[in-house]
Amino acid sequence: MLTDMTQQEPRLFGRRTIGIVLALTLVVFLLFTSILGSNVPSDHAPTIWIVSAFTSVCLSGVFFLAAFMFSAVLNDQRNRRQD
Repeated sequence: MLTDMTQQEPRLFGRRTIGIVLALTLVVFLLFTSILGSNVPSDHAPTIWIVSAFTSVCLSGVFFLAAFMFSAVLNDQRNRRQD
C-alpha cells in the first residue's frame, strides 16, 4: 500500500507546454480583438478597441482553458501508452 502512495505520477505539463499555450492564447486574443472590432456599435475608436479587447479576454480565457486541458489529456494518454 505504501509503494502506491510513494510512486510519483508523471507530470502532465511543463514550462514549455505552458509557454506554447500562452503564446497561442496571445495570438487568439489579437485575432479576436481585430475580428470583433468591426462588430462594436460605436464610432469612437478607443471605445471600439476597449469593448473588443474586453470581449476577447473572455474568449481567450476559454481558449486557454481548452488548450491547456487538451494538452494535459494528450500527455496523460501518451504516458499511459508507455506503461
